[in-house]
Amino acid sequence: MRRKRVVIISISLIFIVIIGIGIMLFVKDNSYKNTVVRIQTINVNSESKEISSYDVLSNGKIQKSHIPHNFGTAEKIKIDRDIFDTYTRKNHLRLLKKIPLYDQKRHKVDDANYWKMINSIIKNVHFDIYKLALFRVGKHYYAYVQVNQWILDAGTLYEFNPKIDNLKKLCDLDGKEIVNISK
Repeated sequence: MRRKRVVIISISLIFIVIIGIGIMLFVKDNSYKNTVVRIQTINVNSESKEISSYDVLSNGKIQKSHIPHNFGTAEKIKIDRDIFDTYTRKNHLRLLKKIPLYDQKRHKVDDANYWKMINSIIKNVHFDIYKLALFRVGKHYYAYVQVNQWILDAGTLYEFNPKIDNLKKLCDLDGKEIVNISK
């Protein structure tokens, strides 16, 4: 009788442990795939310039967005790549000139956080910049950086936190250019 009770308690404990591990893995797996930001892109190798929507996930991947999302127009600033130069020691970038910044409606933008973001990009990106687009959605700042890698069309999306001057990589994009961002 006592042996039967020990076996039942042991099996119950093993079952509870297995269920607990399963719940932890499920929560960890789902929390790791939360949408951080939504982007609209065009294929740089296509003539059509059809806009596609993607979710950028917290695990650094992107997935095609199947849920309709109302994209507002983020403030977008395209930066002329000629304001940068590289110097050979450790292949770092440097800023050649500070220019006025204009948004997509050609209005002058006087937000110091954009220059903080540009300086952070200079510190963290160690290749010639081919394309640079800065975005602001509310109080959130993003940068799409495409470096000069010969025949590759790879770009990287970063999120910038101006309070702590931190540039965080969100995802890599191959053959896509970001045209709009939504939080």
